[in-house]
Amino acid sequence: MRNPVLGLLLGDCAGVGPEILVKALATNEWKGIYSPLVIGSERIFLEGMNVAGQKLPYSKIGTLQDVMKIDGDGIVLLDKEGFDPGAYKYGEASVCSGKCILEMLRTGVELWREGVIGGFSVAPLNKAVINMADSSFSDELQVMRREASFDGLCLEMNYAASIWTSRVTGHIPLSKVGGALSVERIADVVRLTSKSLETQGKSSPVIFVSALNPHGGEGGIFGNEEIEIITPAIELVRKEGLNVAGPYPADTVFYNAFKGNCDAVVTMYHDQGQIALKTLHFGEGATFFAGLPFIVTTPAHGVAYDVAGRGIANESSMRTAMNIAASMLRGHGA
Repeated sequence: MRNPVLGLLLGDCAGVGPEILVKALATNEWKGIYSPLVIGSERIFLEGMNVAGQKLPYSKIGTLQDVMKIDGDGIVLLDKEGFDPGAYKYGEASVCSGKCILEMLRTGVELWREGVIGGFSVAPLNKAVINMADSSFSDELQVMRREASFDGLCLEMNYAASIWTSRVTGHIPLSKVGGALSVERIADVVRLTSKSLETQGKSSPVIFVSALNPHGGEGGIFGNEEIEIITPAIELVRKEGLNVAGPYPADTVFYNAFKGNCDAVVTMYHDQGQIALKTLHFGEGATFFAGLPFIVTTPAHGVAYDVAGRGIANESSMRTAMNIAASMLRGHGA
């Protein structure tokens, strides 16, 4: 049986992406599990090898038509002119890097649409350079949604130490979080979180839901969101048969989660979950874009401009992202 093909995007050339992707491939964890298709400039891929101190064997192709002919277990590089940023400096955000990232993301979605790949892992990229290259995008998720013509619910799920987190609100000011909460939105996020875990083989996953206010609102003394919005949402999805509990105060929910009492925590805003995961497991976790019609994962850390080009970046998070994507690919039968 032919192994599934996993796309691997080189990410921001000025960051640690190419280096850690090379290091992750050098572990050979992919052999016998999936066929790696690196998407990006050959020049940047070779520079990543140079920085990483690794020399990887690979074959090069230049067109999408060539991609259709992939048949084997070796590393294949899809190298197109649009992937090469030209002149760049490590640690420096640039429009040219943003344009290359856009081209890589669009190619990844196109390969999925053509049935060549079931998904891809993206080495760290800088959302700011995407916006610099095209001001209509604030992040990579917007790019992928537009390219796939997908307008359904999507959300970032983060993974570390056997715990997943998802969030009801994303990249918005903290002052706007309360007004963005609704029974329907919380219920939808819980449903998608549960469904995503089920596709990974978890039957009836246990999900904890975080409160918004200190002490869970303390019966309304510190806020009514728990009473009026969060608890009704939990009751709604429980009636649908989902294994959900809460709302739990945010300062204790992860204590119980890391003891193994649940599979995922649904938080109300970005930092509720990210602080917990990154404090204990920074540089090891990964992000999954749940809801998209294809699989996309990426390391939970950023481009690390401060250490780019020095050969000291840790590839653990990249490996986690690639391994999660590969597991999900095989689970999807891709």
